[in-house]
Amino acid sequence: MLTQEITISMSYYLFKVRQDKSSASLLEGFEKFSEASARAKILRRDLQAAENVFIKLVHATDPLEGERFILEKRQPSSPVEEWEA
Repeated sequence: MLTQEITISMSYYLFKVRQDKSSASLLEGFEKFSEASARAKILRRDLQAAENVFIKLVHATDPLEGERFILEKRQPSSPVEEWEA
C-alpha cells in the first residue's frame, strides 16, 4: 500500500478592508506569522481614521480563500456576539 503525504501550505495575508466589509484589497502575503504581524502593526499605526478601512491579517491557503473568510457573513456563535452585531 502506498502512502501519500499531502502538505497544504498556508500563508498569512494582509488585507485592507472597508468598514462595511463590502470589499477587501490584498496588500501583502507572508510565510511567517511574526513578519505578517509586524507589518500589520505598522500599517495599522499609519492608517488614517478618516479612511474608513481597517487592516486584517488572515491565515489561509491562498489570497482568494483569505478574502472569502473576511467578507463572508457569519452567524454569531454566542448570545453576546449576537447582541454586539
